[in-house]
Amino acid sequence: MTSTIRKRPEPARPPTPRRHLLSRVLSGVLAAAVVIGVGELIAVLIAPAAAPFLAVGSSTVDRTPAFAREFAIQTFGTNDKPALFVGMALIIVGIAAVAGIAERTRGPIGSLILGMLGVVGVSAALARPGATWVYVVPTVVGVIAGISVLRILTAAAREPVATNDAAEYSRRRFLVLATTATAVAAASAAGARYLGQQIAGAVENRLGFRIPGVAAADRAPAIVAGTDIGVPGVTPFITSNADFYRIDTALRVPQLTTDQWRLRIHGMVARELTL
Repeated sequence: MTSTIRKRPEPARPPTPRRHLLSRVLSGVLAAAVVIGVGELIAVLIAPAAAPFLAVGSSTVDRTPAFAREFAIQTFGTNDKPALFVGMALIIVGIAAVAGIAERTRGPIGSLILGMLGVVGVSAALARPGATWVYVVPTVVGVIAGISVLRILTAAAREPVATNDAAEYSRRRFLVLATTATAVAAASAAGARYLGQQIAGAVENRLGFRIPGVAAADRAPAIVAGTDIGVPGVTPFITSNADFYRIDTALRVPQLTTDQWRLRIHGMVARELTL
């Protein structure tokens, strides 16, 4: 007579509050990343200025008082735009973390928070010059994708488990879903950047552009000897290329080809020109 001894399943240890909190925070942050990434990708195909992150940043610059803009330029110099982007990113991460913590199955407060962020993005997109109703599409599609990711990840983070094996499976499932969401956000952002350059054709055009080898009809006189006095600390008469920098309010450099570029010299001039 043989007898078998069945091992009682070991009860699962409940997830620690810290791990549970980190999972929910990560869920919210990844959901916001998907909103931005998908929105950027859709905007490339519809209207680049309608990208949610860019539209909100541009509206922020437009509504910032002149003294604040001057302060940013004097403080950060050519890093004024990266500073703005970093500040916006930190604010979005904070709001997204709160959305992940607040999300519940029967009380989708986190989804409502993402929806409110979407309203801000739509309002900013519609405020851009020449905006039409299609400018709302990138943000709306991005928010729908982000809310879906938030719901899926937070549901996986709080899955009830009965054994340690089930708990391990639940953790792995959450990690797989989180990794997938990260890949979607990163691929969308990278795809938006690549397609933006390819559709505009500006990069290829710039690489193939050559300055016409035509001699100037009226050459400027040579620089008089002694123009540069050679005193340390005094700005030289000729500024080197390395010392030039661009300060403007455009958050995205326009993708223009040589056929699209025009420079109009007008106003209080003797003869108007269009180059």
